[in-house]
Amino acid sequence: MLIADTVGTARNIRRLMSDRNVGVSSIVQELRIHRATVYAWMNGNVIPNVNHCVALCNLLDCSLDDLVEKKEEEW
Repeated sequence: MLIADTVGTARNIRRLMSDRNVGVSSIVQELRIHRATVYAWMNGNVIPNVNHCVALCNLLDCSLDDLVEKKEEEW
């Protein structure tokens, strides 16, 4: 079963922000969220919820597959 990889997604968020020259302040302003939330995503502490993922994809001009890293989880 595939699940979202928090650390990989954090790496993707940081890379996309750098590639698109989008700063934390821009994300905070556009998504109307706290800075701490963005830093938590960037540090791999939590993964953005679906609504925030869609908004990030729009802001960073990327697909959901580009944003969210997946990994195989064994049951």
